[in-house]
Amino acid sequence: MKQRKHFCIALTFLLSFCVVLSSNAQELTTREFSALLAQDNKAPVIIVLKSAPNTQSASRNIGGGEWVSLGDYIEEAQQKLSQDMGWVNFNDIVKYKHVAAMAKSVSADEFAQLAQSNLVQGVYPDRFNELLLTRSARTIGFSAIEQRESGGSGYSVAVIDSGVEAAHPFFQGRVVDGACFSRLGSCVNGQTKALGVSAGRPCSGADGCFHGTHVAGIVAGKNNNMSGVAPKADILALNVFSVVGDRIGAADSDIMQALEWVYENRNKHNVASVNMSLGGGFFTQTCDNAPTTRLINLLRQEGIITVIAAGNEGKINGVAQPGCVSSALTIGSLEPDGNISGFSNSYGALDMVAPGGKIHSSVLGGQYGTASGTSMAAPQVAGAVALLKSFYPQASGNDIFTALTKGTPFTDPRNNVTTPQLFLTSSLAWLASKYANTPPRQRPTPPPTPAPSPAPSPEPPADRPVDQPENSECKPKRIDGILIENDSSECKRSEGKIEW
Repeated sequence: MKQRKHFCIALTFLLSFCVVLSSNAQELTTREFSALLAQDNKAPVIIVLKSAPNTQSASRNIGGGEWVSLGDYIEEAQQKLSQDMGWVNFNDIVKYKHVAAMAKSVSADEFAQLAQSNLVQGVYPDRFNELLLTRSARTIGFSAIEQRESGGSGYSVAVIDSGVEAAHPFFQGRVVDGACFSRLGSCVNGQTKALGVSAGRPCSGADGCFHGTHVAGIVAGKNNNMSGVAPKADILALNVFSVVGDRIGAADSDIMQALEWVYENRNKHNVASVNMSLGGGFFTQTCDNAPTTRLINLLRQEGIITVIAAGNEGKINGVAQPGCVSSALTIGSLEPDGNISGFSNSYGALDMVAPGGKIHSSVLGGQYGTASGTSMAAPQVAGAVALLKSFYPQASGNDIFTALTKGTPFTDPRNNVTTPQLFLTSSLAWLASKYANTPPRQRPTPPPTPAPSPAPSPEPPADRPVDQPENSECKPKRIDGILIENDSSECKRSEGKIEW
């Protein structure tokens, strides 16, 4: 294995340790693996298998026969490695269908055997990722186009997060499908995997479980008083967060399963973008050998843009993984006054900035609350992808990617890095110069089981703070690095036509 620089990172809420990070991603050494071992003398890892040969027509598979597709190669490689390792219980192995990778908890002896295998490209820690949470309509140019009809219609946005409250009135029945992936068994009934809208419901038992509902509202929420960026788009609710005690985190292996689910359902739901307001670790350069990269690349090849939050540590020379994957759009945060958010990570490869400070959106229980973080900036861009696609369905993913970067340049005074800021009117103007406007595509057909309808009860008379009693003090509360503000009537906020 390669020689690499040393950094310290924390495996969120499970254990802390020092690991060696390469300039790209953290491939494990024996010493690092030993530090990960739990009480049962095993540690969760992601095993990346060597890529298939470039030419498939005459290639022979690992067992000596012929194979005709990448899927065949992946299955053969996984089977051969399982045989070599003596793995017979496949219930504790995650096998990916579209990338040559597997996830499993392994012992020290198994790790040593994997390190010597000719089938294995690398072994990576199955890290846990934090939620990256710590008024914007005019800021991003939405007000100028809000009366136009497209609004994301005909497209869906996948929200890979802590789950979404599908019955929230802000979504108006537009949460059309979902799934849950949790290697620690945090899905419904203690399962490690579940499918359907109900499977994508919010996690429970931790303060941060509102997060996915808040993010989804920024993407596509809509009521009489405020709107998300793409208020006619559908939402795919993918819960990847496991709850341990009162803390939550998302394993890389579960995130990869969610990305693969999106890839397999991309045509069924006409997916425009994926939002991941999560991350972990610290990377000063791009990390294109990270296990998630292959799936993000597959989606990008299909014209689906993955949007990722940069992280909330206030670093000016690096971002969290998977935000360091270069084929994704990585987003920093701006405050309502247009200045950079002090918590927002940045580095030379940052793609964009968008509003992420004091964003008002949906929270659990049919309520609304305000939160700040790069978690709130990323869904502004994910929603913008669906919005732009609905105006220009013939636009390629690369052209949408380019259009998003046509906003006014913004220079971060902390490190003098200049990135575009999200501004929809500029994006639409660029697309108009290349494409003639066409009607939005027809909406994807919903799954056989209808999505839950919003509760018939009227809109709450007043916004309520996140997870605080109505008589609590107005001082903001910080949950896992996320700033949550009290929006009760006693703590009046400034009013605006549209807020997120």
